[in-house]
Amino acid sequence: MKFYEEFPTAIEIAGKKYTFRTSFETILMCQDILQNKDLEDIEKFEIMYNILFTFLSKIRTWKKDVGFKVKMIRLVFETLQDEQKKSKKQKAFDFKQDAKEIYAGFMQCYGIDLFSCKRLHWWKFIALFNGLSADTRIMQIIDIRQRPIPAPTKYNAEERAALIRLKTEYQLEMTQEEREEQFADNLFDLFETLKNMAEKR
Repeated sequence: MKFYEEFPTAIEIAGKKYTFRTSFETILMCQDILQNKDLEDIEKFEIMYNILFTFLSKIRTWKKDVGFKVKMIRLVFETLQDEQKKSKKQKAFDFKQDAKEIYAGFMQCYGIDLFSCKRLHWWKFIALFNGLSADTRIMQIIDIRQRPIPAPTKYNAEERAALIRLKTEYQLEMTQEEREEQFADNLFDLFETLKNMAEKR
């Protein structure tokens, strides 16, 4: 992220640019779609493609073949992933499970209603999230999850028990890091599946 460079909003293939949706809502939706076990691979691909591109009727991307569409989606996530990987709190939060607390944190810290700012660019969202103040609920929860349990002594039994209770209360089913690793794996598998399908046509 550099102040003199615009945030990415398009990919380029063979000298032609294709604008895509860049909002945090769109990227998180794509992550959820890839991890949806009720959808077939081809269904996941079509839904993600429609979310990212087909609102741009003027470039008529829906007429592109499967292989080209696969390349388009791959480039979108390659373009955005560098900023995504810079998050330093991945192991202690999850965008899906902590959605309420993250929403409240943005309201408290920035006065931003995320439901009214759904077009907020993914990189902006990540930067603002990483800058949330320590007195927001989500940062307090992250602190609890990251805080090590002290070694037992004859003086800290209550402190240890309290922290263990809090860690149990706020434990995650899956961390954001694990979700993103699964997302990357699923995305790779999906690309390979669709690439093979395209080659057989």
